[in-house]
Amino acid sequence: MKNRKQILSIALPLIAGISLVSMNLEPQGIYQSFNSARFHKMNTAGASAGNTGAPGENNCTACHSGTTASGEGFNILEWADGINSYTPGETYTIQLGMNDASNKNGFQLVALTSSGNVQAGTMVITDELRTQLLNGNAGKQYVSHRTAGTSVSQWSFNWTAPATNVGNVIFYVSTNKSNSNGQPSGDLIRLSQHTFAGPESGVSLTAYEMIQASLRIGFDKETSNISILFSTDESEPLHVNIMNAQGQSVQSHSLGMSYPGENNKEVRLKQQLSAGIYFVNFFVGNKAYSEKILVD
Repeated sequence: MKNRKQILSIALPLIAGISLVSMNLEPQGIYQSFNSARFHKMNTAGASAGNTGAPGENNCTACHSGTTASGEGFNILEWADGINSYTPGETYTIQLGMNDASNKNGFQLVALTSSGNVQAGTMVITDELRTQLLNGNAGKQYVSHRTAGTSVSQWSFNWTAPATNVGNVIFYVSTNKSNSNGQPSGDLIRLSQHTFAGPESGVSLTAYEMIQASLRIGFDKETSNISILFSTDESEPLHVNIMNAQGQSVQSHSLGMSYPGENNKEVRLKQQLSAGIYFVNFFVGNKAYSEKILVD
């Protein structure tokens, strides 16, 4: 009888423990866990439409509090057949890749006319497992990752060109190199623009390309300041973000507004940079550029 009581006393806590575990496995507990604020901020299933960095839009930093940098040389957007202009009504396979990726990545892009910033052509999803189509304001279509698409760094989809020649089409791309810390902080957001010319127009210089062609960024050893020289036809706000070789933001500066013509801006550093390689990410409105400098 004594042994029986001991067995019963041991069994009761075990049963209670099993009951508690069972409660934690209820659908309600799983639902609450997956609907925490942290889960929503990660956006593993894809962000809402309108986060590409296109004119008048947010980018991935609307949810991720990481650093924004230029995607030039990092975000690679290519047509499968290697051309750089479209024929009205034709359908093309387009591939987006990240040169610098992690084990969890994401993206969103949109195709707009260079004049008017309205939807250009039609997006067609060809990989429903990894990518999805999002409908935004004013008829804009966005391609973004799905959860299964965060474990890769290359995605593909089709794009059907407009039925008529609408001039140059610009693909605005925002990618997210996640640090996989389960938080919305510390991620690296890269913005880029990719221009595809309309028929018979050749590849004429857009506002983005005009700045890119004239941009010169240098480090002055005597003053320990950074000089930025560029030309533009527009008046837009200017911003600089300086990152070290580890991808960490070390300084950020607002440079006022640009003006039509040649601009020469000097970045007076808040503190002296230690010797090493740095990346100067330069923003003219929503247009992002990046150049490397050496401080020795």
